[in-house]
Amino acid sequence: MQLKKASKYLSKEFIEDWLFEKMREYMWPNILSAITFLSGLFGDVPFMYVIVATTFVFSTVSFGMFWYSRWNYYRTPEWKLSFSKGIVFWDDNKDGTASVTLGFEVVSSAEFPIKFYVDEIKTSIGSSINQDPSYKTRKLIVPPNGSAFFYDDMIRVDIDTLKQGVEGRMRYKIKYGSDGNEMKYQSVKGTRCHLSLDENSMLHNFFTDTEEYE
Repeated sequence: MQLKKASKYLSKEFIEDWLFEKMREYMWPNILSAITFLSGLFGDVPFMYVIVATTFVFSTVSFGMFWYSRWNYYRTPEWKLSFSKGIVFWDDNKDGTASVTLGFEVVSSAEFPIKFYVDEIKTSIGSSINQDPSYKTRKLIVPPNGSAFFYDDMIRVDIDTLKQGVEGRMRYKIKYGSDGNEMKYQSVKGTRCHLSLDENSMLHNFFTDTEEYE
């Protein structure tokens, strides 16, 4: 058990996260510069050389961490998959009811494909929900700098309810990662929309209050 805990803390992800991600902004340039300064100061090195060496170390480390940060940003899918908009589809069932579907679009800012899995999605139209939804697939791949759509199963709603205007709600949780790697990143969002059917059988929708959850 102790070995398992130790391996977790010494994992590649932990080392990268703490030694590079958490400390690169301010700590490493300052720490290495301080070590250089103190080494020169207590090593009887002329003070001017100490200042030059300290400045050189600070500049070099800062420059290196900056380019590492850029390289790391471009290679990881984290923060590159974002909610774009909510989507509504509907169909008149010709029996006084309509089938309404809520969904969402995500866009990628990555230069490589991102795969994502819809771990959970909950939608409702007023007090109506689909208690037994089914999906062809929950896994999708977003092309480089592209977008992808996902729709919940349809919800049956009275036409009169749509004509009066009704609120729709959607909350989803997705896991995502670069194609071929583990999906270790997560996004949980929720949004609301107002739906209304006009006299020309046009369904108007307006999404508001997009929120992000932990």
